[in-house]
Amino acid sequence: RRCASVALVLALVLIALPSLLNAQTAPKSSSDDTVPKVEWFIGYQWLNPGGNIPDNSFSPPVAFKLPSMAKGFGTNVAYNFTNNLALEGNFGGNWSKYANENALSIGPKATYRGDGVNFFVHTLLSFNHLAPKNGVNTSNGVGALLGGGMDLKLWKPVSLRLFEADYEWARHNFSSVVGPEDSQLRRPGYNGVRLTTGLVFNIGGAP
Repeated sequence: RRCASVALVLALVLIALPSLLNAQTAPKSSSDDTVPKVEWFIGYQWLNPGGNIPDNSFSPPVAFKLPSMAKGFGTNVAYNFTNNLALEGNFGGNWSKYANENALSIGPKATYRGDGVNFFVHTLLSFNHLAPKNGVNTSNGVGALLGGGMDLKLWKPVSLRLFEADYEWARHNFSSVVGPEDSQLRRPGYNGVRLTTGLVFNIGGAP
């Protein structure tokens, strides 16, 4: 499952490589060299959590695989220290009739700035909050995001994030309802995929 999640993220990033190669060979205008101090993204987010929660309608509890969550949003702010390196703070939230999931993350971001298009990769550490809706206690755990995306420049203040694809890992603890005989459900790992799209607001930088 983890390999499938990582493969999906890598496939989406590889789809963008032809545009990246074209951007590398295209001439740049002076306006394209302008780098904002802050980039603020807000948009839609889809999540496949990639893991199980306990179903305590059985005794002992059994594993219930969380389905994908089509309802969600994401936002992040990146402060650019150089033209290509930034510190990113990232928040994503998804919900369904089975559970709510939120992740607050921080870490470095690297961006290649081409002619009319930006490509970025990031690796972030996360605080992950999972709230099942079946009576099981909520769980706070550690996590991580690894992925990247593609921004199309619409005009100087605004870009379109065509896609962002992330592998989302998390670890949770349900030891209050699951006994030690089922270690995988007691402290499950999550190997998820997160996809986002929306608008990026470019703030600051040269006029």
